[in-house]
Amino acid sequence: MDSTYELAHEKDNRSSTLATQFSVVLLWPALLVAAPLAVHRFGWWTLAVSIPMGVYFVMWIGLLRHEVFHRNFSRLPSRKTFDFLSYLIFLDPRPYWLAHGPHHRYVHTTRDVILFCERYDDPKARKRAFVLEFILGNAAWEFATLKRFVRAGNVSRKDVLVALPKRLLVLVVTALLVTLIGTKSALAYFPFTTFAMAWASSLAARHVQWVEHLGVVAEGSMVERSMLTRNLTNETLFGWVFNTLTCQEAWNHTYHHVAPERPLSSIDKLDPETTHVVVDGRQYWKILTDHYRSL
Repeated sequence: MDSTYELAHEKDNRSSTLATQFSVVLLWPALLVAAPLAVHRFGWWTLAVSIPMGVYFVMWIGLLRHEVFHRNFSRLPSRKTFDFLSYLIFLDPRPYWLAHGPHHRYVHTTRDVILFCERYDDPKARKRAFVLEFILGNAAWEFATLKRFVRAGNVSRKDVLVALPKRLLVLVVTALLVTLIGTKSALAYFPFTTFAMAWASSLAARHVQWVEHLGVVAEGSMVERSMLTRNLTNETLFGWVFNTLTCQEAWNHTYHHVAPERPLSSIDKLDPETTHVVVDGRQYWKILTDHYRSL
């Protein structure tokens, strides 16, 4: 690792930087409480504010999960921090924890479980998985992959059941806070606002992965296959809005795949439009439609 990345890693592990980056663990629950109170007080139009904020906060937590997985926060216990961040956004930590390492090794091959469903050789299974993920987003992948790992013996049914109350804890606590701060009438909006933010975040997370990898199947070394990772340009309105809401995850993803040990905080120092594939919103829509027709 050269000096640029050493400096980024050192900065990421300063107490002040950690406090700033992990402030979202308070901001996200605060938004879960504030969103139904805002709808109750000011009306449904406030979802136009809370949903984008929810997407941004969930993607921020997802990015922290990613960096924790790659051990870029060396001062923090990786697995415990990763699990905590997963429960904070209602997820079982195991699908991502088990799938992300192989995603790098097998990127753009059918052995990558993040992009290729179980029984991918079955056209009906492929199409069903794509449609469900298009409608439900990353939640559909998480559910199917958790079942896949349980069947394969990588995860026990007991572990899945033990994780459920941990995944629900944030919901219970924030719902109680809505009642204490507001009224029972405000609590009635809580399921709707929480679902809207979670669903939009789930869609955004899946589309980030599709922008980067959907439909790419290749041979060659890991680096050669990684260089086929797509990046979404910031030069169009769609690209700028999407990348802003998703914490720039798809803006420069190729470099992460080529050198996953590099902290993502260092990537803004690199040119995102050299030596690899850059697409805009219109090209991404064509990728989606072409992929669906090929299923």
